[in-house]
Amino acid sequence: MKQWILFTVMTAGIASAAPNADTLAICYTFSGDRVLQTGPCIVSSGYGAGGTYQTIRFQNREYVTESATELMSSGDTRTAQTTLNGSKGIEYVRDARWHTIIKGALYPDGEYLYCTKTPNGKTDICVKYQ
Repeated sequence: MKQWILFTVMTAGIASAAPNADTLAICYTFSGDRVLQTGPCIVSSGYGAGGTYQTIRFQNREYVTESATELMSSGDTRTAQTTLNGSKGIEYVRDARWHTIIKGALYPDGEYLYCTKTPNGKTDICVKYQ
């Protein structure tokens, strides 16, 4: 019976996935608060039932992030878990001009770097969308 319900949900179109168009952006790698590299990059992303994915191609490397989301009782969604190249990832935001880490609310007209890093900071990649 469980397989029948799963099959029905999958074929009824309730669960869906879709890629987004590739985006040209500016990427940064960091070591702590120091910028290591900056330059153009290509971001491929998409979403599906329960999560999002993103592949960043920068300086002849690929950085793959995946985020699992969960539905809250309020109806909002939140990120439950993030990975970066298959390891645990931490999402955070930096100011695009000064590169300082933002800990509070974001201003609607602000310019930001959207970042993911590993807990040890060895891999730390940020994207500034145009």
